Amino acid sequence: MLWSSLGLSLLVLVAGAFLVPALSLPEALLAILVGGIFGNALLGGAAAIGAEAGVPAMVLLRAPLGRAGSYLPTGLNVLQNLGWTIFEVLVIATAAQALVHGPLWVWKLAAAAAATILALLGPVGFVRVWVKRVALWVVLGSLAYLTWWTLHDADLGALWSQPGTGGLSFWQGVDLMVAMPVSWLPLAADYTRFSRSGRGAFWGSAVGYFVPNVWLYALGAILLLSRGLADAPSVITTIATGGGPRRRRDQGAVREHLLRGRLGAERAAARAAAAAHPRGCGGRDRRNVRHRSRQLPELPLPAGLVLRAAVRRAARAVDRGRARPLRRSALPPGTDRGVARRLLPLPVARARRPELVDPLGRSHASGPGSDRRLAAELRPLLRAVARPYACESCERSP
Repeated sequence: MLWSSLGLSLLVLVAGAFLVPALSLPEALLAILVGGIFGNALLGGAAAIGAEAGVPAMVLLRAPLGRAGSYLPTGLNVLQNLGWTIFEVLVIATAAQALVHGPLWVWKLAAAAAATILALLGPVGFVRVWVKRVALWVVLGSLAYLTWWTLHDADLGALWSQPGTGGLSFWQGVDLMVAMPVSWLPLAADYTRFSRSGRGAFWGSAVGYFVPNVWLYALGAILLLSRGLADAPSVITTIATGGGPRRRRDQGAVREHLLRGRLGAERAAARAAAAAHPRGCGGRDRRNVRHRSRQLPELPLPAGLVLRAAVRRAARAVDRGRARPLRRSALPPGTDRGVARRLLPLPVARARRPELVDPLGRSHASGPGSDRRLAAELRPLLRAVARPYACESCERSP
């Protein structure tokens, strides 16, 4: 169970995709099989040694290299694990960005934080609590669906007969396959030192890692060929988005089919409109592009009448408002005469009379000379009222 879960990774799919199309599909599958046998045999041997000794892998190196000599491979092992962690974080972040979008650096931080938490849980606690109970079955179900998704529309006959493009030999493909299980040799004893027997550790690690490793290598090669992908890294984004060139072509064909039916209905409606309007008011005449604004349909008769009446009523109201101050066109020109004319109805108080307010001695009559008569009547009244408050300079003035 443990080694099967360690062999399940998206990075293994990408490694398998590197074998094609340089190798043909039969050559790639054979290289995967041969490399898997050699590599996992070495992995099983390292696991058996760790089970017999009961110590971690780096401690095993003290026997042939000594205590001081084991420090260098220990440091290189730390660098190797750091590199694998970086690769896995990048793969997870790229898949998450392709699936739900967002900044790539956010997903890198999230994946790194999750890896740190899992490391703090410890290998034994992590395997017992998470891998054995939950993660392994979830991953197996996901890979079963991924296998069906890859193979259900793939033309395996055509892919099998497709020749390789060259650039990679068969044994180079075998070496690429061997590299994956061999990378676990410095860590094999860390997991098998608690095994009950060396034989059980050998077969458990060798077979447990061989099955998922060969499965995902082959699946990655078939996925790249069946989807017509440009390169191996695009396998991750294709899996995350559930698409590829073929899927995009299928979606384009469906879209084109739907648009054809819709455009046909639009053309039928346009022909019916042209038949109903012989003048072509609603047509699409490209020669009269400048006059398209004149081809707009007119308003119905009741709406036109209502709008026309409202506009006329508003125009009359504006005219009345403008003409209201100019109704008395018989007024003589001049601002002083207009002001004097408006003062006529006011009663005036005469000096030395008991009445507070007296009417004017003469009523005003419109006509020539009325202003002169008004001035002659008001002059003595104003002088009588202003005399008590006048100054000497005012009295000298004529």
